[in-house]
Amino acid sequence: MTNSSSGLTLTDGSAINLQLVGDTVVGVVSGGAFNGQAAFAISINAATGAVTVEQYLSLDHPTEATAGNGFVSYDETLALASGSLGVTVTVKDGDNDTAKSNTADVSNQITFDAGPPGTTIVLSVTDPSWSCPTSTASTAVSVDFLDVSPGDIFHDFVAAIARAGITAGCGLGNYCRDASITRAQMAVFLLKAKYGSAYTPPACTGAYLDVPCPSTFADWVEQLSAEGITAGCGADNYCPDDAVLRAQMAVFLLRSAHGPAYVPPACTGIFEDVPCPGNGYAAWIERLSAEGVTAGCSTIPSLYCPSGANTRGQMSVFLTKAFGLPLP
Repeated sequence: MTNSSSGLTLTDGSAINLQLVGDTVVGVVSGGAFNGQAAFAISINAATGAVTVEQYLSLDHPTEATAGNGFVSYDETLALASGSLGVTVTVKDGDNDTAKSNTADVSNQITFDAGPPGTTIVLSVTDPSWSCPTSTASTAVSVDFLDVSPGDIFHDFVAAIARAGITAGCGLGNYCRDASITRAQMAVFLLKAKYGSAYTPPACTGAYLDVPCPSTFADWVEQLSAEGITAGCGADNYCPDDAVLRAQMAVFLLRSAHGPAYVPPACTGIFEDVPCPGNGYAAWIERLSAEGVTAGCSTIPSLYCPSGANTRGQMSVFLTKAFGLPLP
C-alpha cells in the first residue's frame, strides 16, 4: 500500500481510505453512517499471485452522463487512485537466495463495475498482472435502487429480493418502497420467491373476468390460483389492482411456503388489534409472527395493523424471512 486514499467514495459521499490489516488491504469508510466499516478488501495469494477482491458496501458511480462528468455514466468501471496500491515480488531459489522486484503500481488493475440502479450484476475478479494462469472469482452483486439508500431500514431486504431476481423495481432505477403492493404484483413476487427467478408460469386461459388473457400479470395470477394460494376476490374476479392487506399477506405467505393444504395452529391472542377468536385471519397472522417473519407494526402496544396496505418495503422483509433468502 503506497497511499492511504483510495480515490473512491460510498454512495453517500463518504471517503474510503486504504489500511493494511495483516496481509489484506482494506478500504475503510471515513465518516457518515458507515464510519469505520470495511467497504472492500483486497488480498494477494503469495504463492500463486491470485488476487481476491471482496466488496461489502455500495461505491459511488456517476449517476448520469453529463458534460460535468465527461459523459461518464453510472455503469462505468471505477479503479483505485493511481499510486495507491503497489506490489513487490520476492523470489527465493533452492539455496534460499532471494531477489526482490521494484514496486509495481497495480492500482488501475483493481476495478469495480456497476450497472444501472436496481439491477444485479456479476462481479468478476481476475489477475492480469502476472503471466501465470489464475482462476476468476465471480459473485452476484445488487446495485442499490435510487430510493433505497444503504442506511434505509429496508435496504438489505430489498437487496436480497433484487439479488434473487424476484424484483427489478418499479422503473427508472427506483423500488418504490412506500407504494402499496397490488394483488397482481404479489403473484409474481410469491411465485419467483418460491421457484426462483428463472421460473415461468404456464400460459393463462382466462380464469378471471377482471384479468384479461393475455396480459402482463395473467399467467402469474392464474398460476397462483392453480396452486391453491388464492381463490380470487369473489364473483370470478381477482381484483388485480387492489392493494394487498397485511392480514391477507399472512395467508398468501404461509400457503406459498407450506402448501395450499396448510392450516396454522389456533390463535391465542397476541396482537391487540387482531381479536382471537373473532378475526378470521388471527391464526394465520400469529403463525407468521411465530415463524419470525413479522413482529407486527407496533411493540407497545402489541399491534399487527391487519387492515393496513402492505407496502413494497414490508414485502421485501416478508419474502426474505418467509423463504430464507440470504441477506447481502
